[in-house]
Amino acid sequence: MKPIRLPLREEFAALLTKLVAAVGEAPDLYADYGRWQLYRVAAADAGLRELLLSVVEEEPDRALARAVVVYMLEQVGPDEHAQWIERLGEGEREFAERRSTEWRVLLRAREHALSRDEVETSLDGWSDWLQLRIPPYVEAEARRIIEERGRTARIRQLAKAPNDLKN
Repeated sequence: MKPIRLPLREEFAALLTKLVAAVGEAPDLYADYGRWQLYRVAAADAGLRELLLSVVEEEPDRALARAVVVYMLEQVGPDEHAQWIERLGEGEREFAERRSTEWRVLLRAREHALSRDEVETSLDGWSDWLQLRIPPYVEAEARRIIEERGRTARIRQLAKAPNDLKN
């Protein structure tokens, strides 16, 4: 495969060339949506994650780099979150760090390990993203708290919906 010749730093172009060769697809790499497509395909292959980590670190579109990191938080276990977040610059990590923390809360909820008291004391600090995902995994009393105090009508309505605890 020919090296990619983009108006990009040489290191980044070399990493993209390797990633494209490994994935076997060459979307429009000039556009952020093309690289996003490439990164999502690569993310599905655990064998490409080290290379993807390097690519994210060099990605010139830092908003795209942040999006990839947040996407990867869902793809890897919590013990791997830090290595992804560390690929972002100091001033870029806040959202990813918060999402990582919220993933840990959600995973605890999925294990039915969130108490009513924790929901009551923490709910206001949770993002809409987390508030939308918690109700199916908590007991009825905790759902009632979310139904009363959830940030949006959608969150409150979801908490009101009858459901059996998800496994």
